Amino acid sequence: MSLLVGFVARLAGGLAAALAGASTRDIRPGYFQVHSYVVLGLGALAAAVAWLVGPAAAFWSAVAVVASGYVASILFAYGLMRSGKLALGLAVAASVAIASVAFPAQEGRSTGSIPPWAAALDAVTAGAVLGSALAAMLLGHWYLNSPGMKLRPLRALILACAAALAARAAWCAVAWWLWAPASPPAGGTAALLGLRYLAGLAAPVPLLWMTWQTLKIPNTQSATGILYVVVIVTFIGELSAVLLAAQLGLPV
Repeated sequence: MSLLVGFVARLAGGLAAALAGASTRDIRPGYFQVHSYVVLGLGALAAAVAWLVGPAAAFWSAVAVVASGYVASILFAYGLMRSGKLALGLAVAASVAIASVAFPAQEGRSTGSIPPWAAALDAVTAGAVLGSALAAMLLGHWYLNSPGMKLRPLRALILACAAALAARAAWCAVAWWLWAPASPPAGGTAALLGLRYLAGLAAPVPLLWMTWQTLKIPNTQSATGILYVVVIVTFIGELSAVLLAAQLGLPV
């Protein structure tokens, strides 16, 4: 079950980081307040699973995510944007700590072969992809509440997601070079590996380009619909990565 804890921690940390990096000048405080509750909820899920089935080392870090999300939501409600972002930064740090101790390879064949820095870097790159995609989709919805809001912050999140995908792909290539298994994957593992790379790294690229072009019309509703698909494919890719990391014992 550390696989679930690790995935949820990556998502929570990535979303908190995306919120902390978003523009408070162009986006209304309500967006940050509401979605700090999402960070809180993800932290609560990670804490519940860690409490029931482990890993025990992740529990208190998950509680820290819950507390940070709650404090951030209050600060944003009172317009204390800088302090709210600082609280979200604490949630990011706690999420990385969770994902590091709940690294999927610890359940795989090569337990102990992946150093802590690699587990943390894997969590950071995966969280950046998941969080930026989810934050962009949620911001697209926010234009229904604030139709006059500028498009600049949504474009910034799209670019952030593209950069996160590039960093994630580069890290996966380096990890495979450093810790590749002696024999190449075959059968179902090879098929899952193809799904991981096609859905998680390749498919989002043209979808983000389509979203960017749609915003030139501009049509935020259609762009949000495309971002839904981006969220789905990145979730498929990173869930596949978690399963493969447990099977192969290395980041993929």
